[in-house]
Amino acid sequence: MSLKYNKVKGSKFETDLVDYLREKFPDHSANIQRMRLSGNADQGDIIATLPLGNHIRHIIIEAKNVQEYALSQFVAEVTVEVENWTRAVKSSGKASGIVIIKRRNKPIGQSYVIHTLDSFLELLG
Repeated sequence: MSLKYNKVKGSKFETDLVDYLREKFPDHSANIQRMRLSGNADQGDIIATLPLGNHIRHIIIEAKNVQEYALSQFVAEVTVEVENWTRAVKSSGKASGIVIIKRRNKPIGQSYVIHTLDSFLELLG
């Protein structure tokens, strides 16, 4: 498959994911957006600022629509993107990074969500 095809496939997944999240969080749909390409200082594919528990959480999402899963690589990538976003926005709020991986032949709600245990606990806390 061509590089262009893969970019189109990835871009469509990102758009579908934003639409899905906005549907699930209708009161906060303006706070779920695709990120601009940032070159070496990539800040993730999607930013979702949502109330979770008693806190507002910034969730940096790296969206993947791939055939082979490289979990360590994906988590390392989103970890750097969280750092880049925090530096660029100069946010005092906490940001957590997650990777959402599209499952083949499954609806978007059946995608995998990958992150570290510490990141998961941070989202809960």
